[in-house]
Amino acid sequence: MLNEKAKNESGQLDRKIVDSFFIHQCVVRRFKFNYRNSYVELLQFRAEVESVLCRIGLVPIPNRINEISSVELAAALMNFLGKKNNRSTLSIESIEDMKDIFYGYINEYPFANFGPLSGPPCPEYLNDEHLFEIISILKKNLNFCTELIEAYTFFDYYSLFSMTVDVDFECFFKFYLMSRDPKKVKSHFWSDELRDRGVRWLTLGNSELHKLQNNIDSNIYISIKTKCFVPYFYSSNINVMTDEANEVIINGEKSENSIFLQVAVNQIPINIDAAVQYFKHALLELLYYNNDTPEARYEIFKNSDFVTSYEKKVFLIKQWNCINSIILGLWCWDLMKCKKYSKVDAVDKILKNLSKNLNYTEASTSSYYDRIAKVIAINVKNKNSLDRFITGSETIILGVRNQ
Repeated sequence: MLNEKAKNESGQLDRKIVDSFFIHQCVVRRFKFNYRNSYVELLQFRAEVESVLCRIGLVPIPNRINEISSVELAAALMNFLGKKNNRSTLSIESIEDMKDIFYGYINEYPFANFGPLSGPPCPEYLNDEHLFEIISILKKNLNFCTELIEAYTFFDYYSLFSMTVDVDFECFFKFYLMSRDPKKVKSHFWSDELRDRGVRWLTLGNSELHKLQNNIDSNIYISIKTKCFVPYFYSSNINVMTDEANEVIINGEKSENSIFLQVAVNQIPINIDAAVQYFKHALLELLYYNNDTPEARYEIFKNSDFVTSYEKKVFLIKQWNCINSIILGLWCWDLMKCKKYSKVDAVDKILKNLSKNLNYTEASTSSYYDRIAKVIAINVKNKNSLDRFITGSETIILGVRNQ
């Protein structure tokens, strides 16, 4: 059983993860609103890939725990283009020559439900004809994705697929409120003693999500299953990896239950602070969620320079009880910016859709929008901006590169 201090530490980590989800949604909205044509074309690329996968029988929200979803496989296939070496290979190889490369890539991809696929090259998901069709789609979008990555700083921190994950917050609010009630929705990892209900939506299994599929969409599902909202770091010579997703051999023995920070020493490390911070975040998550019985050594570890240094605080969720206001602010932003509601009409629509026991006023809901709009907007003079929080720099803006 976790002691009280460990419980608090776990709660802080949960809050940072949920904070990352809302931060990501703000970033997606900045991309969508300011660079609409690029966003729409990237969304069309995702739709093309998913249409093939749905046609062969995969579904966005599967029921069985070991069933892969169309959206998970689409994420894996799109993100193949995230690496420069993969793009280079795709540009010079024929569709037929790419077959074995893609079968190998898919079989090694760390899918959320059950790790890398095992056995023969996933014939239940893709036969050669379907794979050739998908490879042709990727080839068609290769130049476009290369231009995106080179043009926008968003893709230094988020994957191609994750920048298409635009959650419907009217839908999400209903789902979030329902997920908080243990009587309505069970969670395999839920305990009132250990975790705040504000994180409960992230702990639901496939069967529960499938039951709630009228209350969620594929973007909510993929956010839960893959945490695609957690930023990665960019570096040409530093890597963070686990032996769950990679085969690691040390002194002739296969590593198990370990995470590694790999730094090339034949050149100056690029972005090492972000790499260490990313490594720390990943290590803490693995420790707290896989090892629930830390002993006296926990106190020593918790107070170490490693844990107390490279600390990234939350940006939006200062307290658990502010989640509703963030959701309502994003919902209002969507109504105004995407559906062209006036502020008065957007606030009125939201209040009419809320349960009577949720006592929000026009003034409070309007203020929630104002806060979110300020976060999403590009403001190069704001030193406490979303840009600085994500990039760690006062000069890098999430938008057009070198603007």
